[in-house]
Amino acid sequence: PSAIQPSPMMQEIEQQIEMMDAVFMKSIGSCGHKCIPPTYKDGELNKGESVCVQRCMNKFFKSLEVVSA
Repeated sequence: PSAIQPSPMMQEIEQQIEMMDAVFMKSIGSCGHKCIPPTYKDGELNKGESVCVQRCMNKFFKSLEVVSA
């Protein structure tokens, strides 16, 4: 039996989701590397790390808005 082919709109949506996932994963990796030391003692982020990650993610997505505009 032949498989049902997704519509062009559905293919575009899937591509956008994959792209957003890739951007999100890159931002997490970049901000995590910048804000969280490789050796850590606590299971949770401290206040400074948390603020750093939040600011980094905000800057990452603001720059993405500028580039994609």
